[in-house]
This record gives sequence, C-alpha cells and structure tokens, in this order.
Amino acid sequence: MYIVDKKSQKLMSLPAKEVTGKSLSVFGSELAGRILKVLAEKPSYPKQIAQKLNVHEQKVYYHIKNFEKNGIVRVGRVENRQGAVAKFYELTEPAFVVRFKDLQETSKIGSYDENIAKFLDP
Repeated sequence: MYIVDKKSQKLMSLPAKEVTGKSLSVFGSELAGRILKVLAEKPSYPKQIAQKLNVHEQKVYYHIKNFEKNGIVRVGRVENRQGAVAKFYELTEPAFVVRFKDLQETSKIGSYDENIAKFLDP
C-alpha cells in the first residue's frame, strides 16, 4: 500500500502499512508518537531514544515491545555497546494508515496506467 499525493505538479509517495483494530491502540499516547518520530528519523535503540526524549528507559521499552508485537517496528540491527547488546529498532514502513470504510471506485485518479500500476504492485 502507498500513500500518494500530488504536490507542485509532482507525484509524491510513501510505502504504508494499514493499521486496524488492536494495533491501533499502540499509537494512543503522546510518548508513543514521539518515539515513532525518533524512529522515523533513523534506527535507534531504546536507551538512546530515552535520552533523546528525556524519559525513563523502561517507558520506551514498554512502547517498543508493543510496537514490535503489532508489526510497527522491527529490529534492524544488533550491536555490542558498553558490554551489552543494543537492538536498533526501525519502522516497518515509513507511514501507517487507518481505514474506516471499504475502498470505493473513484474517478478522482485519472486513468489506470502503468504509473498507477507501480503503486498497486509493491
């Protein structure tokens, strides 16, 4: 799935993952949003995120585990840091979408051509 928008006569897009039901609740706090913004910038490990956001590390771990369980983040790489293993987490997609209705046929997108087909077949 992609988010597509036209800006300044250019077609812009981002790969996206649809979030539904139970997974939606993991986005429910201000801290969750702040953590996801940090991860959107670059992969990070929980201690690093906690320091950047000036919050307790355990709060970050709590959200990271919920994100991981719901397919929002994944371990991107693992490194040894100061004698411990640091898991660097990254977003599974750069954008997430919530859909409340089924898709409907539209005439708002010109014609179905090869350019649109690229977005439908990831």
